[in-house]
Amino acid sequence: MPDKLAEFENLLKDKLSVAPDHLNQEEIESSLVKLKESFIQVLNDNTRMSRTFSALRATINMPDLILDKDWNILGYSDNFVFLHDNIEEYAEKRRNLRGFLKKGDFGKIQSYLKSIEQLRKLPYGKGKRWQLRYKGPNAGDLIDKTWISYSSCKNEHWQIAGEDGNWKIMHRPCLEDTKDSFLIYQDKLGGLETDIKVCCKIKTSSKEEEVRDLSVVLSGAAGKEFPYSDFIGYTACVGANFNKEGGIRRHDTYIATVPEVLAVDTEYSLMFERTGGQLIRRLKNMETGREMTPLEVIDTNIEDPAKNYVGFGACSAAVEIYDIEIYTRESKLSIEQFNIPFDVEVGINNEKLDGRVFKLKLGTNFPGDRALNILLFEDITESKKAEESLRFERSQLLSIFDSIDEIVYVLDPRSYKILYANRFMREFLGRDPVGRFCYEVVKNLDRPCDFCGNENILKHKNLPVRLEIYNPALERYYNITERIIKWPDERDVRLQIATDITSHKRAEEALIKTNTLLDKTLKSLDEGVFLVDPDNHKIIDCNLTFEKLFGYKRDEAVVQSLEILHVSRELYDSFIRRLYAALDKNGVFHTEYRMKRKNGEVFISDLTITEICDDSGARSALVGVIRDITERKKAEEAVKESEEKYRSLFDNMVSAFSYHKILFDADNNPVGSVILEVNDAWEKIIGLKRQAVIGKSVKDLCTDIVDRDFDWDGVVRKVVLNGEKIKFDYYNQSRDQWFSYSCYSPKKGSLAVIFEDITERKKAQSDLERSQEQLRNLTAYLREVREEERTRISREIHDELGQLLTALKIDLSLLGSKLKKDQDPLKEQVKSMSNSIETAVETVQRIARDLRPGLLDELGLVAAIEWETEKFGERTGIACKVSLELEDHGLDRNFSTNVFRIFQEALTNVVRHAGASELKIGLKEVDNELIFQVVDNGRGIPVEKIWDSHSFGLMGIRERARFLGGKAEISCIRNKGTSVIVAIPIMRH
Repeated sequence: MPDKLAEFENLLKDKLSVAPDHLNQEEIESSLVKLKESFIQVLNDNTRMSRTFSALRATINMPDLILDKDWNILGYSDNFVFLHDNIEEYAEKRRNLRGFLKKGDFGKIQSYLKSIEQLRKLPYGKGKRWQLRYKGPNAGDLIDKTWISYSSCKNEHWQIAGEDGNWKIMHRPCLEDTKDSFLIYQDKLGGLETDIKVCCKIKTSSKEEEVRDLSVVLSGAAGKEFPYSDFIGYTACVGANFNKEGGIRRHDTYIATVPEVLAVDTEYSLMFERTGGQLIRRLKNMETGREMTPLEVIDTNIEDPAKNYVGFGACSAAVEIYDIEIYTRESKLSIEQFNIPFDVEVGINNEKLDGRVFKLKLGTNFPGDRALNILLFEDITESKKAEESLRFERSQLLSIFDSIDEIVYVLDPRSYKILYANRFMREFLGRDPVGRFCYEVVKNLDRPCDFCGNENILKHKNLPVRLEIYNPALERYYNITERIIKWPDERDVRLQIATDITSHKRAEEALIKTNTLLDKTLKSLDEGVFLVDPDNHKIIDCNLTFEKLFGYKRDEAVVQSLEILHVSRELYDSFIRRLYAALDKNGVFHTEYRMKRKNGEVFISDLTITEICDDSGARSALVGVIRDITERKKAEEAVKESEEKYRSLFDNMVSAFSYHKILFDADNNPVGSVILEVNDAWEKIIGLKRQAVIGKSVKDLCTDIVDRDFDWDGVVRKVVLNGEKIKFDYYNQSRDQWFSYSCYSPKKGSLAVIFEDITERKKAQSDLERSQEQLRNLTAYLREVREEERTRISREIHDELGQLLTALKIDLSLLGSKLKKDQDPLKEQVKSMSNSIETAVETVQRIARDLRPGLLDELGLVAAIEWETEKFGERTGIACKVSLELEDHGLDRNFSTNVFRIFQEALTNVVRHAGASELKIGLKEVDNELIFQVVDNGRGIPVEKIWDSHSFGLMGIRERARFLGGKAEISCIRNKGTSVIVAIPIMRH
């Protein structure tokens, strides 16, 4: 290296001597110093790489070739000379690797390189939109709840602290303990098929010795399956004074590095993203704005651990982490396309090596600005032969396992991963479980079972273990046989054979359950059960109900003859003859029979005796089942008597009654009914006999019962589907009759119909309605005539009598003015008469106004109501709040008059009955309808008075509103007032 440096300095001096005069000497020297420093760095890197490469060769001890980027051989290891005689010639002539290998084998390397090149061209930035999954930290985050801490340190060093929205995750320094400490976000964020990105800010410590390793974990473990959360997945590390290098690790191996040291007391922004198998780490100094060297790498040997946890790792460092954002998106890239291991086996083009097989390992070095490929050759000829032999033996063994209709599988007891599953297990699960965790496949759990037997079986690896288990996830019982065996890689693995005994266990359970149930059933039966010997007719056994029924204890009844249960010997002998005659015919004997209890009491029994035969067909026992039906017989007699009474009542009903069976279509929808029964009244009203209609559909009897256009099916659907009880009146045109119907469903699938002829009642009702209409019209006419008469009288009083009194007042005034001064008594008399005339004029005006307010005709409804309200308040002292929002221009005169009279009647009711202190009056137009409201705060009209036939005022309000096509609603709350609301369609000229 000193020689190289001296050579470089001499070259610089030569260049400096011929430098143009116009260049600044200081600038030239400064540039040359920088060039010198860079050259020194290159030399150091080359030296370090050479030493590393030499150490690697010495460690691996495998023949290797060094090739340029075009795969021309540049060099070789010393031990390659013993492998290939002409390797020196190949290196000297820079011959290509293609001719060095067997024909076609170089294509395997090219195929691999082509696959790798395709990965670089994938559309990594064309995925779906990123979805924000977490943003924080915040006040709701807690250690060991939102974020789970896992640490091999002696103490926990993570904490979340902050205030006013500025929350941070902090790791306290622990320089005496250099073990890793992880903090993992609690939610699993999909698998490797889900792209993931973490953005955050970090703040380094102000002390240089506390600026140590900090890492971001992507697609890592939750910390439950493995002690380290970055045991799987990827880790982005930042450079620190402890390692002076940043990088990206896969599991525990660096796949990309860069020289890097973080400054003290400095804020950095960090982004770590995984899209498919591409990993990108960006780091920026927020204070200087300088971005550190970005790291970007494509993993060509990606694994899918089915996890996607995110977290942070720290080793002794003091650091603050904040402004964390975690994003995920559904990846458009398949994980499978990134799993391209360099697994190439070749032969060398040399007679001495003919038949030998070599497995290649590929490495790439970058000395200076060029790339060198390093190929290591591992002779696997013997291992291939052993592998073929082992493969043959393994195929035989697997063929045996696959032929077994029982579950056979092998798992690694330390990693919990299934290494092998036979055909039966794969078909049973519906998928191949190899590579998955046993507790996930077998127990449907996300962590090892609490009762896992891995540790126990490893302790007793030389002994087989047999046990019976129940798997709740599969809902199956198994007999398990398992033991430790050696796997091809010399691992101790767990072989397990599981025999499904579910059917056997369930048969056992069913038998036990059946026996228990049979015993409980016999004890709980309301019927007496007993066994009889068919040869001597002696009782063998009986249940508790038998004991209660006859009064014999079991010990008393057993070995006694059946004769003890019979009233007499003669009846017993007859019973035995009939019993065997029935058994010989069909194996069963049934009768209702009088039997005797222990106390001599006789009762009526329902008795069934069945024979039990052995395999040869011979009778081995008789089973008797007996019930006391004495009360039932009495009840049947009572029911028979009741039915006779019912039939009498049914046939003598005044109303017609019919009972129907509902008809259903294929979709179980009711579509009609069939008549099952009718009474005498039905026959009389309809005119059809019972025998002619029973079993017939209503549709078949149309015009006799209902018209054809009547929706009888709709009635049936409402009653049957909705459970409604329907009442309606129906006019049968074909019969010119009115009927009142009541339909209901007494039970599912049935319909009861009660109806009566109401033709005369309908006619009377029609006559009454017509009479009421005539009376209402007459009332309206009289009201109108009276209103016209009042208007005429009001006008005549106002115009004629008013004018006469006014003229009289004028004449009297003239007369008074002609009296002499000495006629004071006469002047006083004239003045008194003038006052009387004035009072008479006011009285005339009041009478005319009460008969017909002039404002109503002259200024309209609104002005008349305002004037009437003002006078009402002055007269009664009741405070009135008025809201009149009606345009009364062009209102019909009769309409305005009736509304005003309703208003006057409402005010009259307030004065007479309310005892109110406040009155609210409202008038407005809504959708061409006049809404008129009068509400007081008085004592309230009693409810019974609202519809009292003697409440003429309220009746008048309702009748006037009805006459105008509207309605009036009168309501009250006791001691809180009365409300009168009138709604009438507006009538205009």
